This record gives sequence, structure tokens and C-alpha cells, in this order.
Amino acid sequence: MAYLWLTPVIWKVTLFEGGIRGPTRGFGFQTLAWKDIRSAERMSLGLRSLGIGFDAALCLHATGGPGIVITEPLVGMQAFKEHVRRLAGEDHPFTRLLYEC
Repeated sequence: MAYLWLTPVIWKVTLFEGGIRGPTRGFGFQTLAWKDIRSAERMSLGLRSLGIGFDAALCLHATGGPGIVITEPLVGMQAFKEHVRRLAGEDHPFTRLLYEC
């Protein structure tokens, strides 16, 4: 389980017009087009009680192949949310996940 939160800490997430690039669960990188992200979910890491500062991982599931795992909290989370909404659109699964809480 430790690799779930270590992976995103080590590698950064990049948003761009065509999609997102970020870490996978297997210590690799994946680039996904916005249209290839079929769903997004928040997974509790159960680490809040340990005082590590990471409470959840945002998991982006791809249509085919590995997805991307992003650990919360992100520095500048509000700006990140707005950037995702602008690039992916209001109805995108990742945008909806970011704005549901």
C-alpha cells in the first residue's frame, strides 16, 4: 500500500490541452487523452491517523490500459480544479470528482 502514496509524491502530474500525464500504480507514467478517461474515483488511503498528510488518492481509470493515481492534497488544489475544468470540460468524470466535495 505504501507505493500508492509514494508514487504520486515522486512524480508530478501534468495537465495539457489533450489530456493528463501522471504516475501509475506501478511506478511508471501514463499519458491519457481526456476522452480516454472513462471514470474517476477517490480512494481513501487511511493514512490521516498516521499524520502523513495524505488522505486519499484520485484514480483516473482509462478505457484501455493503466490509469493514473494522484495523491491528495495537491499544492494549489483550487487552481488545479479550475485548470481541469477548463481543459476537460464541465461534464468530464475527473471534473465532477474534483467538484463533488
